[in-house]
Amino acid sequence: TPRQWREYLQLKHEFEFFNDPTGVRIEVEWRLEGLGRPALDAWLQAGARETLGGIELARLPAETEALYLFVHGAGHEWFRLFWLVDVARLLLRGGVDWPQVMRLAWAGGVESSVWQGARLVEVLLGVPVPEPVSVPAAHVAQVNWLVHSALRRMSLAAADQPGLRELLRQTRYQLRLRRGCAAKAAVLRPRLMSPASWKMLHLPDRWFALYYLAAPWLWLRRRWRRS
Repeated sequence: TPRQWREYLQLKHEFEFFNDPTGVRIEVEWRLEGLGRPALDAWLQAGARETLGGIELARLPAETEALYLFVHGAGHEWFRLFWLVDVARLLLRGGVDWPQVMRLAWAGGVESSVWQGARLVEVLLGVPVPEPVSVPAAHVAQVNWLVHSALRRMSLAAADQPGLRELLRQTRYQLRLRRGCAAKAAVLRPRLMSPASWKMLHLPDRWFALYYLAAPWLWLRRRWRRS
């Protein structure tokens, strides 16, 4: 419905297309995950270009790319090691204005993602981090908690449908990863609103708010169906 469509664009940041025979997945994004639409607009306006296979493509500025890699990896708790390898290669390559990266991170309230990723790269891959990315003393305890949480997640097998306890732990992690009420609300909103609920319970748009009240019961019903 029109109301569901507007909600979907707020909840999600991409469409995913799968090619079953080849296993190829393409993600078409309308905003950068964790950075919002302003970061995407700034990227498009910057006009940075790179040639790939004879075709000129827009590319992320180095500082936006660096921040996106940190935010994306942290959002998934770095459970795939190659995300950390990407960050390590970026640190080793050079050519990144790290003070600008941290300015962008502070502006977006995602500085903890950078500190956590940099610490993990240092601990697991032995790559030194530049001084602007080092963790301030006031935030050491917070970052240590995030690092230990990511290390725990890396050691676990992937679970398609986590139980309630794991879901609550992940929610706590996401809340501690972000700064600001709006960012924390953005973490909670998808927990209360899922497109899967729209398939289970058909409500007219004028009653759309009832989905938030029904969310716990619909989640339990989905869990019961899978058991």
